[in-house]
Amino acid sequence: MENYIKVITIIIAVIGAFIAFEQWRINKNKLRLDLYERRLNVYRSTINFIGTAVRDSNIEIEKIIEFRTATSEAEFLFDKEVRGKLDIIYDNAIKLRYRSIKENDESALLFWFSNQYDEVTNIFRRYLSFKKIKN
Repeated sequence: MENYIKVITIIIAVIGAFIAFEQWRINKNKLRLDLYERRLNVYRSTINFIGTAVRDSNIEIEKIIEFRTATSEAEFLFDKEVRGKLDIIYDNAIKLRYRSIKENDESALLFWFSNQYDEVTNIFRRYLSFKKIKN
């Protein structure tokens, strides 16, 4: 009888360990998914903002503030390369806004913004690629 209790105890311990491991794995994957979604939101905000700059050739200050707010958590989600790129986009948006008002000569900045689609996608690619996700 005593041996049966030991065997049952061991079986329960193994089952408990298995359940704990599966919960850990599920939580790890959930964290990855949450992180991915947050990073994707920053990427989408950036691409949409670039599109607005190219399409309108004049960025309203409200749109610039919305962009800065939408990408503010990038500091914690990406490395310095992404944050630096977002800062450059922000700075050039301010310049485009200022030049549109003062000089009416924004063609160089518009050209710069139009070239940012591929560059931004390449910078974000390593954070949003599914190639690194393993089953």
